Amino acid sequence: MTSTTWDDGYAVAPPRQQMQERQKAWLALPVVLLVIAFIMPPETSVAIGSLRLSPYRVILLIMVVPNMIHLLSGKAGPLNGVDLAVIAHGVWCIIALGNYGGFAQALESGGIYFVECFGAYAMGRRYIRNVADFQALSILIAIVICGLLAVALPESVTHTHFVRETFRAVLGGPGLQFIEPRMGLARAYGSFEHPILFGVFCSMAFATAWFVARPILSPLRSWLIIICIVLASFVSLSAGAWMMVGVQIALAGWAYVTRGLPGRWAILIGLFVMSLVVVSLLSNRSPVKVFISYASFSARSSYNRILIWEYGTAEVGRHPLLGIGLGEWVRAPWMSTSMDNFWLVVAVRYGLPALIFLAIAILLILFRAAGQKGRDQAWEFCRMGWIVTIVGTAVAACTVHLWNNTFGFFMFVVGAGAWLMERPKAPAINNYSEPDHFAHEGESHGTYRHH
Repeated sequence: MTSTTWDDGYAVAPPRQQMQERQKAWLALPVVLLVIAFIMPPETSVAIGSLRLSPYRVILLIMVVPNMIHLLSGKAGPLNGVDLAVIAHGVWCIIALGNYGGFAQALESGGIYFVECFGAYAMGRRYIRNVADFQALSILIAIVICGLLAVALPESVTHTHFVRETFRAVLGGPGLQFIEPRMGLARAYGSFEHPILFGVFCSMAFATAWFVARPILSPLRSWLIIICIVLASFVSLSAGAWMMVGVQIALAGWAYVTRGLPGRWAILIGLFVMSLVVVSLLSNRSPVKVFISYASFSARSSYNRILIWEYGTAEVGRHPLLGIGLGEWVRAPWMSTSMDNFWLVVAVRYGLPALIFLAIAILLILFRAAGQKGRDQAWEFCRMGWIVTIVGTAVAACTVHLWNNTFGFFMFVVGAGAWLMERPKAPAINNYSEPDHFAHEGESHGTYRHH
C-alpha cells in the first residue's frame, strides 16, 4: 500500500484510500441512537414519580443488562481491571446513597447513577472495538456538533434560545434560567440544560476531530468540522469549555513540535511537576488555588471556586468513606448549592473510594494505551485523540461539574477507548487476508486490518 506524509510528520495512507477504508465501517445502531439521544433537550424527558427518564437514559436502561452480559461473557474480550474499577465505582456510589437515604434512595438514585455510569461505559466498551469504529464515531460526533452550531451560533447572537424554547412551547416545562450575557453575547444552551454542558460536550470532540477525523477527510471537510467544534465551544462562553479546547490545542501543539523526540511525554509530565513545585515555592497559595484563580472569567467566580474547594475538601475530610450522599454540604450562607468541580463532587457525595475507583479506570486505559509500541499510524492517531480528549476533560472538570447527559457522554468516551489497551494478535505467517468487513463477535460494525 502506498503512503504519503501527513503534516504532523507521520506516514499514513493517502486520504482517498483512507476514506474508502473508513467507509467500510458502520457504527452499531445503539451507538448512533445514543449519540443522538445525548443531545435531545431536557423537555423530551418523561417523569415517573421522582425519576426523570430522558432519551439517553431510556436507551441505557434498555441496553445495560445485555451489555453487562456481553462483557461478563468475554465476547468483548476478557474482563479487565477497567471493567472491574467502573463496576466498583458504580456499586460504591449505590452503597453511599443507601447510607444517606436508605434502600429506596440506593435503588432509585443509585440505580440510575449506575446505569449512567457503567451503562454508558459498557456501550463504548462493547461497540467501539477497533480503529474503524473509532474513526466512524469521531466523525459522527463531529457532524452532530456541526448541526448543533447551526442553532447555537444564531442563539448566541440573537439571545433567543431556539431549540429549548421550541421544545418548551410544544412539550411544556419550566422557563429557562436567566444567565448573564458575556461580551455582549448570550451563552448558548443548544439543546442542553446549561451552556456549560453544551460547551463541555462540544469541546470533548476537538481532539478526536484533530487526530482521528482530519487525516481521513478532505482538507475542506476536516477544517470545517474543526472550526465548527471550536465555534460551538466558544458560544457557550464557558471558561471550562474554553479551557478544554485550550488544553487539547496545547497538547496537539506539543505533539507536533516534539515529533520524533524520545520521551517527549515524560518530558512534558516532568515540566508540569516542576511548574507545580515552582508555584508552591513562589506563591502563598496552593497550586490548586492558583489554577482555579486563573481558570475563571472573573475575580468573583474565581473567589467562589476557591471557597468551593475549601469547603468541599473539608466535607471530604469529615466523610471520607461514604460521603454525604445527596445531602447539603457545609458552606458559607451566601454560596449557592452548585459545586463547580466534578472530581470534588464525586468525593463529597460518594466518598474517596468512589473517586479512586473512577480514577483507576481512566488511568489504566491511559497508561496501558500509552505503553504500546509498534502500532500502525491510524491506531496511534486514535490513541492520541482519546488520550488528549480525556486529559483535557479531566483538567477542565476541576472547574466544572459533569452531570446528566454530559456525564453519560464522558463515560461513553471512556469506554470507547478501552480497546486501546488490547495487545494486537500475532499475525498469521504467510497468510495474506483481505480486509475483514464482518463484525466483531456478531456485532453490526465493521473492521479492517492493516498489512
